Amino acid sequence: MEKGVSILIGNGFNRLLANLISLDSISERLSEIAVLYNRFSELFEEIRNEYSLRSEEEAIELFYNALAIVNLVVNNSLTPRESWKVCLDEIKQELDREVMDRIYSVIDEFVSDETTGFYGNLRKELKVYGYFIDREPIKQNKEKLFIFTTNYDGCVDIFFRFNDEDGFQFNDLFNRRSCPEYTEEYVCFDDSETPKPPLLFHLHGSYKFFIKQQGFRYVTIKLSNYSSLNYRNLIPVIIYNAPNMKQELIRKFEVLSTYFGFFKKNLKENTKRLIIIGQSLLSDPHILDAISRSYSNLDEVVIMDIDDQLEMVKNRIYERVIQRSKGNDVLDKFRLINTRKIKNIPEFYDTLEKLIVE
Repeated sequence: MEKGVSILIGNGFNRLLANLISLDSISERLSEIAVLYNRFSELFEEIRNEYSLRSEEEAIELFYNALAIVNLVVNNSLTPRESWKVCLDEIKQELDREVMDRIYSVIDEFVSDETTGFYGNLRKELKVYGYFIDREPIKQNKEKLFIFTTNYDGCVDIFFRFNDEDGFQFNDLFNRRSCPEYTEEYVCFDDSETPKPPLLFHLHGSYKFFIKQQGFRYVTIKLSNYSSLNYRNLIPVIIYNAPNMKQELIRKFEVLSTYFGFFKKNLKENTKRLIIIGQSLLSDPHILDAISRSYSNLDEVVIMDIDDQLEMVKNRIYERVIQRSKGNDVLDKFRLINTRKIKNIPEFYDTLEKLIVE
């Protein structure tokens, strides 16, 4: 298989679009979405302080352990004593009120961008310049295109969305045929086949991903209709901002474990050029480690970011590669592109297209 191009996208991508799009209402919302994830950090920082924990990681671990125990007992009626069940019901209500409500309130904002038409307006604004994915050179190279994002929102999906007329769609391993029963409300995760490009994987989850109990089994779903299914009764598939726990949390979710496993394998075996857009790698040591382990197999690492962020990202990768080299010489394979010099959407299209097809 001929090697292709992998693109790793972080929140800086939304900030870049915000700077390039002229319509103020869209630009302002893109900037807001780029920092929305901070609300999760604020929540777990409050839990850390309330319970005198040492770190945000401990707060998240406490939350997941409590949630797992309560769901296991309450949902499966495994408690032999009624008094225990009453106690656990109260704990569950407290979790729902104090933690889950706050988590869902952030997810509500992501969902509202879809249900109130923001993503539709973003798509229309991009259509003015033609859809990036409809460019002929991109179409010719789409079978060698791998896109990974750590963002929870849908802006990356809109930017790389297929043209409805030709039916082209990125593969995310969700489909309707894998669901236990037919429904228009969601599609189900299915990793029974080897992922084939073009791919678009949300490495840290998405506002659309949830765990749903279906009889005696749990299925990972991606919502497609928010009108009739109450997602507040489902478990969100999202990795919160705890750097030292992210890889452990990824293992808890089948879809994210599959995504990250493919990301690592793809960097080693199928990628000639890695393009990093707006991803500082500061709080993602698992991704930094995956890149450093695959560095020798890459022809080039392109970093697209602003000003001093460029050297910071390069140095984080380079230093990790040197640590792994055990004294051997390390080639400088970096190309740095300052996105402040990109003035409009067509210029961004041209820059990204060249990196994908050259």
